[in-house]
Amino acid sequence: MQNDAAAAAAAEGWLGGARGLRNWMVLTFGTGLGTGVVIDGELFMGGSGLGPEAGHFIITDRPYRCGCGNSGCAEAVLSGTALRRRIVENRAEWKRRGRAVPADPEQLVLRARAGDVVAKRIFAEFSEMLARAIHNYAVVFSPQKIFFSGGLKGESDLFLPRTTALVANLLKGRPEIEPKLEVSSLGREASVLSGAWVACSGTLKKSE
Repeated sequence: MQNDAAAAAAAEGWLGGARGLRNWMVLTFGTGLGTGVVIDGELFMGGSGLGPEAGHFIITDRPYRCGCGNSGCAEAVLSGTALRRRIVENRAEWKRRGRAVPADPEQLVLRARAGDVVAKRIFAEFSEMLARAIHNYAVVFSPQKIFFSGGLKGESDLFLPRTTALVANLLKGRPEIEPKLEVSSLGREASVLSGAWVACSGTLKKSE
């Protein structure tokens, strides 16, 4: 069986924004960070057959512990779990400002959209870390587009503009490999259908 990120990548080629492309990537935000990669029209599954674990590229020297046992992985700073950690880390700052502490990432999003300084700073840092990860993905996989899927795609207004600008700066010496960043228009049901299709067909054949 394909994992959720691989199914999401297949869905983009079959039903979504990757139709007509040969190389793309999907990042699925949830409790972790899933990554699905398509190279030359084929799902990249690697020698293990499990697909790339690009959520475990180390992108920071900050001591953020990841579930894999390492520190500084992309997943450790780019997930719902990571946002919960950032809420806890900034609790004293909110209290110093006389503000209630957000109970969860959903409240953090509302605060950021309402102009809360601390919440906006958390998403600015999120954007920086995401840009670092995308820089690495661009250098290694050279996707034409990277799609955002999962729990945070509806909050892209809080990170996508800044991330796009930061990626352009990081890749200014190699603009030919700068990917277009795009929020997936597909829902979870498309990934489920595509996962079943890929499992049955054993390959990814892109629709024209």
